[in-house]
Amino acid sequence: MATNFQQVLQQAVAAARAPGAAAFVSGGDGALFSGVAGNAQTTPTRDPATADTVYDLASLTKVVATTTAFMMLHEQGKVDLDDRVNTVIPVGGMERFTFRHLLNHTTGLPSFKPLYKDVTSIDEAIARIAGMDLSWTPGTRRRYSDFGFMTLGKAVELLSGKRLDIYCRDHIFDALGMVHTTFNPPADWRERCAATERCAWRGRVIRGVVHDENAYAVGGVSGHAGLFSTPFDLGIFCNALLNGRLVSTATLAEMTRTGQVPSYS
Repeated sequence: MATNFQQVLQQAVAAARAPGAAAFVSGGDGALFSGVAGNAQTTPTRDPATADTVYDLASLTKVVATTTAFMMLHEQGKVDLDDRVNTVIPVGGMERFTFRHLLNHTTGLPSFKPLYKDVTSIDEAIARIAGMDLSWTPGTRRRYSDFGFMTLGKAVELLSGKRLDIYCRDHIFDALGMVHTTFNPPADWRERCAATERCAWRGRVIRGVVHDENAYAVGGVSGHAGLFSTPFDLGIFCNALLNGRLVSTATLAEMTRTGQVPSYS
């Protein structure tokens, strides 16, 4: 079976013309497959992907770090999903949203704006988000947006008294033995990290530093992007989440409940 998985992985890389890929497949009781194909970097040198290559998780940060941390704090009774955001983040404009709106991408906020051009901290970003025009009444339609999760990351900090990366390290990653998962990888991890792109804004190949410009601008720690990990560590996380080691089965059911939004956009 492992041979078949490896063939599928290699074929997927070839078909997508992607530099490389990694996969971890779990059957619940243990790993069915863990493998890599292709390269972790192609320029300026060609470096093959390995079993311990660390990847920029991009928007998986929203799931693995931010949503999990927020729901853990919710279970502790520190916040309700239907609380107005300004009860935690006392900034004008945040009263328009509940935390459920942020989690469900139903704020009406834009999908993206290049905040990185003039924002240098998460607090500056939050102030900008609070003043953004909305496309519709919160809770009525869904549109994927980074800005709700940037806001959630700040909420985790204020609710817990710890910055998002520190809270996640202490209560998720270290607790589960996810030793290859972090925000802002240390310098000695850089050669293990897969490259993401040649960034025109930064004028270089991005490797071991968050690819997302808005996350980079606020220091590499944000609720929407910035986390790095390996497929094996993500397997640990998924098994723990499904087995009730992070949140209760009732909370997990609420997190995965469908039909909460009338329509999509």
